Amino acid sequence: MQERRIAGAAPATVTVLMVSASPDGQAYLHIDREIHEVQRRLRTADYRDSLKLEVRPAARMADLIQMLNEVKPDVIHFSGHSNEAGIALENAEGTAQLMPSGQIAALLSTMTRNIRLIVFNSCDSAEHADQACSFLEAAIGMETSLHDNVAIVFAAQLYNSLAFGNSLRQAFEEAKLQVELEGLDIDHGRPQLYTAVDVDPLDVYLVAPVDDAA
Repeated sequence: MQERRIAGAAPATVTVLMVSASPDGQAYLHIDREIHEVQRRLRTADYRDSLKLEVRPAARMADLIQMLNEVKPDVIHFSGHSNEAGIALENAEGTAQLMPSGQIAALLSTMTRNIRLIVFNSCDSAEHADQACSFLEAAIGMETSLHDNVAIVFAAQLYNSLAFGNSLRQAFEEAKLQVELEGLDIDHGRPQLYTAVDVDPLDVYLVAPVDDAA
């Protein structure tokens, strides 16, 4: 049985690996805007220096293990196309290569040394997030088709809130609320937060607030 990490103290620095793919022949996604907005909002957070982004665009399935070994992320963030069957990455020709849900689970079961959270910021990915919690503390996925603008606003607010030292539950709820405050329909995605059975998202902190009394 795979051993799970349960919620614990946040490290001094958290690394987010932002993996993205928009293969040829698929609907174009404004992933560059999502990355830009996440970076912009992070710069306004109290503990912005505690959250480090590593961006890997045009990701190929064959390179995933190499990426994870190089970066050793605490968080994986996927932006791109997906459905209930899996996520779409790129092959050597730049066209879509499906990574089925079973391979996602196999990857996570093998590479869980540092990973605490995975975010599937992509269509119909809630089931992948739910399954990921067999190996990780927490995961976020989308229950329905995800609109580009919703994806951008949700991601930017999620990491902004985490970098203010808020719990994962609070950051998730703030991200959903921000979508609505900007006049967008949260049902164009319907984000879902999942955790391992022994983890309360109110106790999960990705960024540790600085102890001013220390």
